Amino acid sequence: MKLYVPTTFTVLFIEHIKKLNKNTYGNIVDEVYGSLPLSSLGSARPPINLPQINIEELTQHVKYLNKVGIKFSYLLNAPYSENLDPSKNKGVSKYIDTIASILEGYDNSITVASKEIFHYVKTRFNLRIIMSLVLNIKNKDDIEYFINEGADKIVLSTTRNRNFRFLKMCGNDFKGRIILMANESCLFNCKDRLKHFLFACQSSSITQNKDSSNDFKDKYMLSCTRSLSE
Repeated sequence: MKLYVPTTFTVLFIEHIKKLNKNTYGNIVDEVYGSLPLSSLGSARPPINLPQINIEELTQHVKYLNKVGIKFSYLLNAPYSENLDPSKNKGVSKYIDTIASILEGYDNSITVASKEIFHYVKTRFNLRIIMSLVLNIKNKDDIEYFINEGADKIVLSTTRNRNFRFLKMCGNDFKGRIILMANESCLFNCKDRLKHFLFACQSSSITQNKDSSNDFKDKYMLSCTRSLSE
């Protein structure tokens, strides 16, 4: 088993991983992931929940990770929106090109949540591609589709995390290709899940963000929290 964990973008965090890997067989933390808090594309997490780093800090962090043998996956996991299609939006394509130039040259990856960004990256860069949890992939046909298209790994829908028969099938048919989300903040089968991802994408997009104040409120997370307390 390998762990795929979010990074805090600090040297101390990397040192902790190095120590953990040294004390376990086969480097248990194989890869870490993260993204800039704001970008042309946005991501599936609002900027208030992300480390406040810039492009130079990202570059140095990736270099240090790779130097000590840890892979990095950059999250291009904004849900699909036609106005964010890299083949039509020069700002988005330039952003992806910049990120890819930082990652190439080592066994790094990009995590994507749309076929459009998947194909843009796949046809232009020598990077591994991970299909995001945002896509809610939960059946064999969808897994096979993306693998046949050239995806390296699939983050499986959390609705499958306890379906042990399905997981056994994945282990047999897609060995080493499946990633499970261990800690999920969303309610199980939340009806507002996609709306929440789209809201996060808007708030983390430089071009779409309409609330740059410090008084940002995640209305979907607040709604879920109220549901849990009732």
